[in-house]
Amino acid sequence: GWQTWWNFYGIMLGRPAGPAMEQRLAALKEICEEQNLYDIHIDEVKMKEHYIAAISDTLSKEQINNEVSKMYDKIEQLIRQNNAMQNGDKMAQYILLSHNQFAIRIGIPVNKKLEGNKKISVVRMPAAKVLVAHYFGSHSSIKKAYEALHFYADKHYMKSPVNPWEVYVTDTTLVKDTVQWQTDVYYPVY
Repeated sequence: GWQTWWNFYGIMLGRPAGPAMEQRLAALKEICEEQNLYDIHIDEVKMKEHYIAAISDTLSKEQINNEVSKMYDKIEQLIRQNNAMQNGDKMAQYILLSHNQFAIRIGIPVNKKLEGNKKISVVRMPAAKVLVAHYFGSHSSIKKAYEALHFYADKHYMKSPVNPWEVYVTDTTLVKDTVQWQTDVYYPVY
């Protein structure tokens, strides 16, 4: 029955079809490995040294939307009081502490070093090599950008010394279509 066919197929596969098939499989493997996970574009960039006015806090998932906007308002007020200027898009870093609690750091890049206050610190971000995932869509699916960054870093044998952060390129109060919302996720690597 079938045993004779499989013996014949195995002999044929090992000869002329074998090397050609191996080449095609290797080419297919290369194409598949070059595709970005979730089709999210990732750049390797050199980030310049800069300053960020930031607030850190611990919030529940339910508190984030309401409290984060208040935190940005406080930072913007400090920037105005110091005759400084915002020098980039708003940013945030979220670290899951438990199923409902996050340690968050909200920041705004500024054009000069400022004096902070009890609530707001001004930190120097050193120059660094970073991966940047350009994600478009609702913030509820941003996890895809993080997964794509981890996949890319692993594939290129890169490690990260710190947690990634999000930079909100699109002002979501002005653009209502979530498909057009751009969030860049920065991931320092070495």
